[in-house]
Amino acid sequence: NISIISFTLVCNYLNLYSSEVVFALSLLFGGFMQIVFMFLGLRRVEFRFIIPKTLRSDYIKTLLIRIVPAIGSASVVQINLFISQIIASFITGAISVLNFAERLYQFPLSILGITFSTVLLPELSRLYKSNNDVQAHLLRNKVVKLGLVLSLPCSAGLMIFSYEFIELIYQRGA
Repeated sequence: NISIISFTLVCNYLNLYSSEVVFALSLLFGGFMQIVFMFLGLRRVEFRFIIPKTLRSDYIKTLLIRIVPAIGSASVVQINLFISQIIASFITGAISVLNFAERLYQFPLSILGITFSTVLLPELSRLYKSNNDVQAHLLRNKVVKLGLVLSLPCSAGLMIFSYEFIELIYQRGA
């Protein structure tokens, strides 16, 4: 974020490009800086990427089989959004309504998902490193149950208070 903001400010100050081009270039610059930062951190802890000698190992096959449902579900969501926006483009203001609804829909999902993954990943890594697969499986199940228990009230709250959320966030008293 710091690199994106500083790059944008410098380019705007020097009046190099239009604001749209400057913002696009600043995002590329920020992504590049993020990659550099990650590689420096990995180098500091002496992490080495291990490329498997063969891509036909059982581990790779299992990984690819497990990835397919995730790719399928993510693709369905993105295709649904794409088609919805095409249909909404025929109605004045409908694309904005869809974007606002998507933001409200993703808000509890992103908070719960990011929180759980941030907390869960180090613990699962520790359990798998110590070959404690049973504990890792139990921990994963507990987190999925907790996520479901917490997401159901969020969903109910969004349904019950949808008008109030939209009025508070997007209309701001107008």
